[in-house]
Parts: sequence; C-alpha cells; structure tokens
Amino acid sequence: MAELIPIPFSKLLKRIYYEYQKNDSIFDLPAKKFYRPNPELDLSVSFCGNRAANPVGPAAGPHTQLAQNIVLSWLAGSRILELKTVQIKDDLQLTRPCIDMATIGYNTEWSQELKLDESLREYVKAWMIVEMLQRAYQVSGFTFQELPETCNLKLETIFDVSVGYDLAGIQSVQIRKWLETMRDASGLIEEYRRQIPDEFSAFRELPFKKEIA
Repeated sequence: MAELIPIPFSKLLKRIYYEYQKNDSIFDLPAKKFYRPNPELDLSVSFCGNRAANPVGPAAGPHTQLAQNIVLSWLAGSRILELKTVQIKDDLQLTRPCIDMATIGYNTEWSQELKLDESLREYVKAWMIVEMLQRAYQVSGFTFQELPETCNLKLETIFDVSVGYDLAGIQSVQIRKWLETMRDASGLIEEYRRQIPDEFSAFRELPFKKEIA
C-alpha cells in the first residue's frame, strides 16, 4: 500500500468547488448523502467544555489523518472527530494498512504515518475547510460564490486530539510545541488563508477560529 501524501490546500478547495458544481458531490460523496440536521431537533452535547451539534464521530485511526477524510466524515454528519494519534516517533517504517479488518482484526501500534508537522497541517487544513463549509452550508445546499451572512443550522464541530504513546513522548519538546500550535494555529491559518483560490475568494476574510483543539 502506498504511503500517504498530503494534498495542497488550494487543490483540495478547487476539487470541492468544481466537483460540487459538476457532479453534485464532494470527495466522491454524493450531496444526497450529506448529513442535513433537523433545525427543530437538538442533538447537541457538551464535550470537554465545548458544544458539539451531535455526539457522533470517528475514533482516532488512519481514516482521520488526511484533511479530505476528516472533511468527508464531517459531511456525513460527524461533529466530534477524534484525530489520528500523534507521537514523537514519526519516522517509523510501518506495515500498511496499519489497521486491517478484512477477516481477523490487525492493528499496528505506534502507527504514526505522517510527520508531526504534516499531521498538524492536515488538521489545520481540515479545520479551515470545515469552517468554510459550515458557513457556506444553507438548507438549499452549499453557496461558494458569496459568503452568507449567517448560518442557522446546528453545525458546531469539535476536533479531539489524541496523543501517545508514553509519558516521555507526550512530555517531549516536539509534542508540547505541537499541542501549543493546536491551541493557537493562527500562524498556519494565515499561511493557508493566502492559498485560498479564487473559487473561494468570498471566504478569504473569514475569521477562522485559531484554537483547533
């Protein structure tokens, strides 16, 4: 199985725009399967001091590493997403897939498939795209050409960090710095803001939340 290669932020956004216009889908998920919350039904929960529109979401795993997979999960209705566990040992040679459930379940522990910086950037990219989609999401569908003034749908989303796999690694300088950036990703957000393509120009001044998790 091939190694994971992150896709540039601008390319992700362009694919979202043109695929939605042409095929009425995003990352191959048909629009008819997008989760559409009932505004009259409150499924929200409090989690770690924040509010999520519903308690559904994936556990940490290889499926919550890349930005497009995280966005897909959100489109399908996830509102609490546990991000793939990060750890200090980010240069391991791993068997792939690191989780195989075809028959008996196999799991490769310490399976950090991306570098720490790559993981950080994927999570920031996913967070920004989700914020853009939240704002663009109207009852009639997504509106990318202009920035809607408000969004009345219940879309509150939480990214939940998972860090491993031992205390020494969690206390390392690299992991502490990584966690600090997840608490304040303003530098990366501004870097990616400059990469927002013309197709999403209406969203370039969106006040993205700097605290990812």
